[in-house]
Amino acid sequence: MARSRYFLVLNVFLVSLSIFLGHAAIAASACYQTEHNQKTRAVFASNVEYQTEVQRWIAIPQPAVGTLELIKAYAMFRLERERAKALGRDKVSHCYLGCAIGLATSPKVTDYVGWLKEYRDLTDCKLSTHFEDADYVATMKGARLGARDRKDCAIKCRDEFAKRRRAQVR
Repeated sequence: MARSRYFLVLNVFLVSLSIFLGHAAIAASACYQTEHNQKTRAVFASNVEYQTEVQRWIAIPQPAVGTLELIKAYAMFRLERERAKALGRDKVSHCYLGCAIGLATSPKVTDYVGWLKEYRDLTDCKLSTHFEDADYVATMKGARLGARDRKDCAIKCRDEFAKRRRAQVR
């Protein structure tokens, strides 16, 4: 048990360090060729277009979050990640994780980790990950649904995002 706590703390430390280093550095100039532009659904047409999107994302104000809060958020993410995937739709999963993390911490912490997840998707230079503002919004919405427990999170997130999906289809 002590070993798993050590690795959890180490992971949180590394995440925190990457945040500080990531904000200080501009995303790699070749990343634009391996990242999807959320507006066009294709890779970015140029490095300038890509860097503009990175800078727009970095400019979104984020709350100060303590290390202990990040540890709790990461622990909840690890605990609930498979259940979130099993819920099916991407936005439902983001909502559910936001809700579960919000129950364990606070909406402020959820906002931060949701923002960080999307920042990493935008700057990891991988086509397999997808950056979307809508994912961040779904994560934040989950933290504010007023759920009583994680089961309630799943129900409320399905209801919230199933309604939106049906409304878009009509």
